[in-house]
Amino acid sequence: MNHLDKLQIHLNSKDAQNLGYSNYSFFVKPISVAQNHYLFLSLHSAIIPTTFYNINNSNHVLSYLQIDENNNIVTNTLLYIINGNYNAYTLCSYLTANLPNTIVTYDSIRNKLIFTNSVYDFILDNVFSTIFNVLGFTSSGVLTSTSKTLTSTKMCNFSYSPCICLYSNIVSNSIRAGSNNSQILATIPNYAQPNSYIFHENISDYQINLYTSYFNTIDIGLYDMSGNPIDLNGEDYQITIELQCYRFY
Repeated sequence: MNHLDKLQIHLNSKDAQNLGYSNYSFFVKPISVAQNHYLFLSLHSAIIPTTFYNINNSNHVLSYLQIDENNNIVTNTLLYIINGNYNAYTLCSYLTANLPNTIVTYDSIRNKLIFTNSVYDFILDNVFSTIFNVLGFTSSGVLTSTSKTLTSTKMCNFSYSPCICLYSNIVSNSIRAGSNNSQILATIPNYAQPNSYIFHENISDYQINLYTSYFNTIDIGLYDMSGNPIDLNGEDYQITIELQCYRFY
């Protein structure tokens, strides 16, 4: 195998076809090489705005049931929290305003939330909830209050996703543990503050063999570490990919 040449392709999502959320189809001028030559693809760099919310469509639902002394359901609330960037105090205020008979407070020493109902005991049902991890609860089964009070079982977490996964329609053979997905182009650490930018430059030499001598399109989507699509709320991102040509003997 002999390395012959390489080129960079600069992709901006504003020039691409949107497939939903931050998933785009990018079309470029056709690139072709001779027979017995293969193209290899790699991520060179990325600039991604951190305009996604820490409470979003993937984690904004809370199932809250008030129960009487005989464990009969009195009210059944399925709360869809308005998407946005919350901290512990603003989320406590929102939950207090929207859950019946309930005050939610924040224990800043232990980094936990405390739910207190003035009338009934209550259940937090994870079957229909998606916000358990943010609130600091384990992600299985249901949780029932004791003496009308329930405290987070672990620390609450408002960080959302510590990395951005770039998925593509190209089989990369990079596998995310716990899934059979082999279309991860790269995983980018997220050290940026909200409403700023992630600047990433690939320092590895990892390349994907496209097993073809022709290239003119690629689909790229941004996902969190749980495999949920990331919504940049209308902002665009910039990605540079690199194609390298190898001749096979």
